[in-house]
Order: sequence, then C-alpha cells, then structure tokens
Amino acid sequence: MGRKSKKPIGTKSGKYCARTNIIAGLVNNKSIAPMMFNGSCTTNVFETWGEHLIKDLKPGQRGVMDTAAFHRSQKPKDLIESVWCGVPLI
Repeated sequence: MGRKSKKPIGTKSGKYCARTNIIAGLVNNKSIAPMMFNGSCTTNVFETWGEHLIKDLKPGQRGVMDTAAFHRSQKPKDLIESVWCGVPLI
C-alpha cells in the first residue's frame, strides 16, 4: 500500500512571529517620512504616518495611493491637500 507520512523535522516552530513593517514616501528616489511599525498597516497607522508625511511635503508635490483598505480614509487625503499637494487614487 501507500507510505505513511512522517513528521517533518526542522527548526521552524510554526508559531506566529511579530512582523515589523515600514511605510515611507518617495520623492526623487529619496525616502521621506519613514515610519516603522509592528503588525499590519491599518487605517490608524496610515493616518498617523500621514501626519508625519505632511511635514516633508512641498507645495505642488503629488501623492499616489492605490485601493488598499487603509488608503480609503479621508483624513490623510485632507492632510496632504492642506499643504497644497494633490492625491490621485489609482
């Protein structure tokens, strides 16, 4: 008949590990307003980062966001537009 499966032996525990992420803007191939955080990017994380981002934006610069759930919040768009920068959604 068929072979019995054997339990794999290795160093991977199978337990969840904390994940560290970074979010930043990119202007002329230079990173601006980098922010590290643990876990997933949520609306609250994105809004907090938006408050840091506007300090580094100059009038006329544009932000581009895709359709990720945390991009749908109005607060970051309002913050960015408050410094005369546009935010098209792609």
